[in-house]
Amino acid sequence: LEFTVNGLEQKTRDSIFHSYGFRVEDVRPLTQTQAWFFSGQEVVSADFYLQVLYKLEGFIEPGRFRDALAETVAQNPVLRTNFYTADGMALQVVLDGREIPLVFQSWEKKSAVEIDQQLENVMEADRRHAFDLQHDALLRLSVYCTGTMEYAVLVTQPLLIADGWDVRRLFARAMGHTEDRASAPVEISRHTFAEELQKRVSLDMEPARKYWLKLLDDLPEAPKLPGYEMSFQTYHQGASRLRIPQLDMDKLMEKTKGDKNFLAAILQTAWGLMLQRANMCDDVYYCLLLAKRQATLENM
Repeated sequence: LEFTVNGLEQKTRDSIFHSYGFRVEDVRPLTQTQAWFFSGQEVVSADFYLQVLYKLEGFIEPGRFRDALAETVAQNPVLRTNFYTADGMALQVVLDGREIPLVFQSWEKKSAVEIDQQLENVMEADRRHAFDLQHDALLRLSVYCTGTMEYAVLVTQPLLIADGWDVRRLFARAMGHTEDRASAPVEISRHTFAEELQKRVSLDMEPARKYWLKLLDDLPEAPKLPGYEMSFQTYHQGASRLRIPQLDMDKLMEKTKGDKNFLAAILQTAWGLMLQRANMCDDVYYCLLLAKRQATLENM
């Protein structure tokens, strides 16, 4: 088979076919937008995803919606794509077909309060389900009938593919709009997101640099760590290892419902308050380790 990627080594081809079998339709290089996500040098990550809840008014027949989805997937290779990494190089692997997870539920008998709560629970559970870029279908759809001729549609997808198709065209097909509105999706610029990021970088970098230089210019004395005692020895304590009891950790996990960002915020706040009290001062500072970040400021 001939692929869009030129000069693909035989061992890489074999590895791709071992992972996907003979469903492989094409192997393509990353677009400029996708390269931004895989570079590891920007604030974006290939694991970022987009979750959007739409409200639709009209009539949706499940069979017609499934047919419209199948047609949309057939016409948009990005919806049949996985991302395969070989020898440090990420590639798009386009399959000849893909079944998209699709959920239909009727909530017409629920009250408005119950619907709001249920949607919140569903969206939270969905956010905990990350995408396996190498194997998963990179789109999830859930359709909830919330009233007569009224629907809530939850669409979740990696940002990697979001610029490559238009979900509104799917809705037009599914709801039986005119042929011109339900025609094949208009090609979306593959560089839109990358150009926007570059614009934001150029606009934000200098003000951000000045802000942090001013903030870090006159820091107070480094806070003492809890349990630290002055010594005449050359050794200076650089870290304080504290273990949170399992019972307390279980309570925190319950309160945060497994949201790691929320949990980290609570722990960082508690650490700051502890340092503030231990040092009897108003302002304290401490370092955090961030994954896949490269310092752009001198001495940081």
